[in-house]
Order: sequence, then C-alpha cells, then structure tokens
Amino acid sequence: MKKTLVAILSLTAGLAWGQANLPDSQTWLNFLSDSDRATLAQKGEILDSAYHVSALDLYSAGPWALNEAQAWQGRTTTVSAELLTVLNAPDADKPLSERLLSAFNAMNAVSTMKGTTYWSTMRKDWETLILDSYRVSAPEKADRLPDAHFTSIPPYLKMVVFQKDNKLGDGFTSIEITSQPDGFFVTMKNVDPMTYFFVPLVGAGDFQMTFSITFLKDKIAVYTVMGAKTIQFFGLEHTKDKSFRNRMMALAGWFTRQLKGTSS
Repeated sequence: MKKTLVAILSLTAGLAWGQANLPDSQTWLNFLSDSDRATLAQKGEILDSAYHVSALDLYSAGPWALNEAQAWQGRTTTVSAELLTVLNAPDADKPLSERLLSAFNAMNAVSTMKGTTYWSTMRKDWETLILDSYRVSAPEKADRLPDAHFTSIPPYLKMVVFQKDNKLGDGFTSIEITSQPDGFFVTMKNVDPMTYFFVPLVGAGDFQMTFSITFLKDKIAVYTVMGAKTIQFFGLEHTKDKSFRNRMMALAGWFTRQLKGTSS
C-alpha cells in the first residue's frame, strides 16, 4: 500500500512536470567522474562487478541511489554487477507522457523475451537463453496470457512471467514496475529456485535485477543492477560469476531493445 501511494504521488507530479523540464544527457550525467564519462563515450556503457551490490562503483553515486538502497536492503549476494547504458531517443520531440506510455507497453511485451541470446562462458559462443516467455496470472495459475497493453500508466504494476530457460530450467519470474515522473523503476526476481544440471544454484527469490530507467530530453538512461546469492562451485567461481554477469547483459539487452523500439 505504501509503495502504491508513493507511486501515485510521483506519477501525479510527473504529469505536471512534463518534457520541457527534462535535463539533457550531458547535464544529467554530471555525477559521473571524468574517467567514467570517457568510458561511456568510448564503449557506450559502464560495466562493473563485485561480491555485493553496495560495492559497485555507481550504486550509490547516481540519481537512483535511494531506490536501489530500498530494493537491495537486507539482501545477501555472492555475485553482483552493474551496467549503465544511454540510448538515443529519436522520439524526444514527443510529449513525455507519450514516450512513457510507449515504453511501459514495450516492457509489458514479455513474450518478446523469447529468443533472447547470451554469451556462453563455457562454450565461447552465443546461445539462446530464453526458449519461451509469457505472462501468467500466478505460478499456481500458469495458463498462457497475452501481453498486456495499456492506454494509461498505472502507478504500480506487478506481474508473473513463466520462462523456459535454456540453462537454469523452467521457472517463474516476478516483475514489478513502479512509475516515476521521468521514467520507471523495475524489479525482477526469481520465484522458483534456479538449478544447473539438477544442482540447486540459487534459492527462490535470491536472484534479483533492478532497472532504473530515466527519460532525458535527448536520451534514455538505463542503469541495471544484478545480484545473486549462489552456492559455491570450488574451482569454477570465476566462470559462474561471468555467467551471471552475461545473464544480466542479456536481460538488460532485452530492456534496451524494447526501449529503442519505442524510439524509432
């Protein structure tokens, strides 16, 4: 209830705020160091990894700090990573309300996660990560539902998605989207345990990703954090950690492709 009320107040403020008040990307990125700005300009992204999310370079440095602290409070992780990308927004001349609604519907098109690929650390090649993806009412009511489409943005939305994972088996994922005046804060976590060759790798709810999506005057910024509490694979810790980071990159890639699709 508290989360919904905060979202309603934020969304109401956003309606009065509008496109004209959005900062441009150069102004908004002022929290970055000169070194990070150079990396972003050269590579198009900033990537970092650590054991716990609080040790990530940008976790507490950006405008998302409060939302991230609340989302990760009390969680233990053995592997984490962050990714900052800034996307071109050719639709920047449209009203902010139109941009946000298009993005919200794009994020609800969870069936398009099917076919998402990732870089396999073991095979040294690209592989399909998600073989199927669709919305359901609940884990106990797992009939396939069509992607939801909205004519207005609710302040808060929670949905459950079934995914057939090529690596970690079938399972359900919880996705929560909180609307903000200039974008969205998204939390994604596993409902079921994640297994690897029948070995429990991550407990239920112990894999989480957050996406702080900010609409700027000329760009869309996406800050992604991944954290998981995993069992130890002696001698394979580096490979396991890279695999989870690649998983983050793949899912963050889906979000950015969806957002780019609304800006074309």
